[in-house]
Amino acid sequence: MSLIMQPVAGDWNGDGKSEIGAFENGTWYLDANGNGVWDGGDLLVYFGNAQMIPVAGDWNGDGKNEVGAYEKGVWYLDANGNGKWDSVAAGDKSLKFGTDSMLPIAGDWNGDGRTEIGTFENGKWYMDKDGNGQ
Repeated sequence: MSLIMQPVAGDWNGDGKSEIGAFENGTWYLDANGNGVWDGGDLLVYFGNAQMIPVAGDWNGDGKNEVGAYEKGVWYLDANGNGKWDSVAAGDKSLKFGTDSMLPIAGDWNGDGRTEIGTFENGKWYMDKDGNGQ
């Protein structure tokens, strides 16, 4: 079980600027008001677990970053933007893209305003440029 806090960054409030955050053991601490201090204007999100790698991106194109997690080639994305894993039927996404040994990377590979997934391993990049999860 990993109890190491990992830094994360994203535009948590849609102001066009990245704010800081941290991920630890499935809990996200997000500086949603962008003041650099943990206070009443921030978000506490429970998404993932200690074995997962945190990922953030604008999965739904709303101009704000949402949380996600990657584990053993499977992506779990809060695509409905409510800060929790609901289900694929409720609008979240679970995608098989990668393997146990790959590292996740996310970015807007095709310029559509939504973040797509990708992986990196042994000097090679694998990007889902069309956003179909394959």
